[in-house]
Amino acid sequence: MTVADAAGARPDPSESGPEPPSSAQLAEAARALRPRLIEEAAETEQRTYYSPGMHETFLAGRFYDIYVPRAYGGLEFDMPSYVRIVTELARGDMGTAWGFGLAANHAVMAAAVFPREIQDALFADGFRAPSTLAPTVIARRVRGGWEIEGIVQYCSGAPWSNHYIGTITVKGAAADGGDALGAFVAPSANFTMLNDWGRTLGLRGSGSHSLQFHGIVPEGYVLPGLDWRDVPVEQGTLGLQLHGNPLYGGRYMTFFAMSIAAATVGAGLAALDVFEEQMRGRLAGYFPPLVPRTQDPTYQQYWGAASTKLMQAELLLEAAAQRWMEYARLNAEGTRPFTRLDDLRLATVPREVMVDVWDIVNDQLFRPIGASIVENGTRFERIFRDLAQATSHRNPQMRETMFRALADVHFRNPGRS
Repeated sequence: MTVADAAGARPDPSESGPEPPSSAQLAEAARALRPRLIEEAAETEQRTYYSPGMHETFLAGRFYDIYVPRAYGGLEFDMPSYVRIVTELARGDMGTAWGFGLAANHAVMAAAVFPREIQDALFADGFRAPSTLAPTVIARRVRGGWEIEGIVQYCSGAPWSNHYIGTITVKGAAADGGDALGAFVAPSANFTMLNDWGRTLGLRGSGSHSLQFHGIVPEGYVLPGLDWRDVPVEQGTLGLQLHGNPLYGGRYMTFFAMSIAAATVGAGLAALDVFEEQMRGRLAGYFPPLVPRTQDPTYQQYWGAASTKLMQAELLLEAAAQRWMEYARLNAEGTRPFTRLDDLRLATVPREVMVDVWDIVNDQLFRPIGASIVENGTRFERIFRDLAQATSHRNPQMRETMFRALADVHFRNPGRS
């Protein structure tokens, strides 16, 4: 059982009420939450996940519905919209944005590959689900479905999630009778959240707890043979047929990286915000004549370089999100297939953005900001730790491995650029 089991349900979209927010309105709502996110950040980190009040705000504001299909009362926004909203939340608190984003974004996966009758159940009460690619859960076929067991670590967004979706090891599913990878989804009744998060250097407020799985899920909740790393979408997907939106017909390696990269960019901008506050309120130098940091050429250069490079990172991420949508649209139209090579190449962008943001904050902002600003408990100290933790995530950690994978696929498929 997770915290979500005791939380309020998503408002029924069939009930009369206000018009659903546009993507611009939801981004503005995320921006308006910044002061509250900053104020609650220390408590969020101590709790290891954002507050019940923030969860209720996300529910009432329709934040969790960003990627849920309209057929189930969702907003069905595109990837650039999602990236902007997560970036705005992270500019308030990276841990909150990381946990929220990785609970909200996996609705795309559920809507893309599962048949209608399964989606009817999954989306009946909203869909909030962490996901990892680690196949540490085992599925065995039993009467009535699949028995699942195992523990998955680093399930960011777990405390307020009501589902999990990810990779599973299916016993006896290979052609030779051996084990095979598969995809699965499970409701919260089939997992228990472990109290094992909060001891890392950073991202302590991201709710990245482990989940222990148990019990039986229905037959259609496990899809033997489906590997999220390389789902062939060139001939369309169930989600594209059901919902008619290319969002549910694209590939996932890029998709996985976009959420954490958006949180990283937002945290980088938050570090720039703190740096600017210090420039406006402090003097430069140690000996007279002292001048405001805003008038000191050295500090101006630090701020100008960081501001420029962070805008570059933000624009790169937005462009990658737009390109992913374009590839998905062209594939849906039958104009151009969305290949694994496309996905591997495009996935390098959010990964590089994460590394770049860390370098910008470390080189241009951390070194000159001053020791007192990075004391324990200060906002900049928390941002710095969160960004350091993000660069050790398995996505940037596998940077060189994915460079080699990209090259391998590229050179085995001549003529495709």
